[in-house]
Amino acid sequence: MLKFNKITKSYKTYDGEKTIFKDFEFVVNATDFISVIGTNGAGKSTLVKLLVGDEMVDSGEILLNGQSIETLPAFIRKKKIAKVYQDPAKGTAGNMTILENMSLADHKGKVYGLTFGVSKKNIPMYETLLASLGLGLENQLHTLVKNLSGGQRQALAMLMVAMNPPELLVLDEHTSALDPKTAEVVMEKTKEIVETYQIPTLMITHNMDMATRYGNRLIKLDKGEIVMDEQLDERDRINKDELFA
Repeated sequence: MLKFNKITKSYKTYDGEKTIFKDFEFVVNATDFISVIGTNGAGKSTLVKLLVGDEMVDSGEILLNGQSIETLPAFIRKKKIAKVYQDPAKGTAGNMTILENMSLADHKGKVYGLTFGVSKKNIPMYETLLASLGLGLENQLHTLVKNLSGGQRQALAMLMVAMNPPELLVLDEHTSALDPKTAEVVMEKTKEIVETYQIPTLMITHNMDMATRYGNRLIKLDKGEIVMDEQLDERDRINKDELFA
C-alpha cells in the first residue's frame, strides 16, 4: 500500500511562491490500478517526482508498505518503485542488446561479483517472454535496443518490469509517444503484468479512452487536489465523453 500523508510541496517563482500540494492525502491500495488524469498544472508530474525521489516534499510523509520513503534518495527508491517513462529511450539501455537488457532486469538488486554476464540457460525464457508481445522481438535478442522502434522499446520496458516485480509501478504517460496499434499492445501487456503479479500501479495519462478502459480506479487532479475518485469495474465504466464534459 502507498500512502501520501499530509504532503505539502511549493516552488519558488519569479513573483513569489507557488503551492502545488497542501496537506495532500492519497492512498493506493495493494490491488489498485489507478489512472490519474488532470489538465496541465494539476499536479500529476509533481506527484510522480515526489514519489520516485526526483523532488523532495516540504513536509508530510510518503509511506510504501509501511516504510517512510520521502527522505530516501531516488536510487534507493528505484529498488522498490519501477517507473516506465513517456520517452521510450529512457526505460532501456540503448547501447546494449535486448538480451543484455533482459539479463540486467532479471538480476536487478542481485550481486554480480566482478563481471557481468548473460546466462545462456535463461535465453529460452527470455524468448518466450518476448514472443508473448507478438512483435517479433524473440528473433532479435542480439539487436541493439537503440535500433528498435519506440513501441518495441516500450513493450520491452514493460517486460523488464515483470522480470523483477516492484512494490509499486508508476506509468508516466507511457503510451503517449506510440501509434495507436502499438499503444494497444503495450496497454494489454501492462494489464496482464499488473494483474498477474498484483502490482499496485499509478498510470498518469491524458488518454481518456485508456483511463476509462483500464484499471479499477480513476482519479482526477485539479490544482493539487483530488476532485474525483471513482471505482471502476467491467460493468460500470465511465463514458469518456461524459468525462470530457
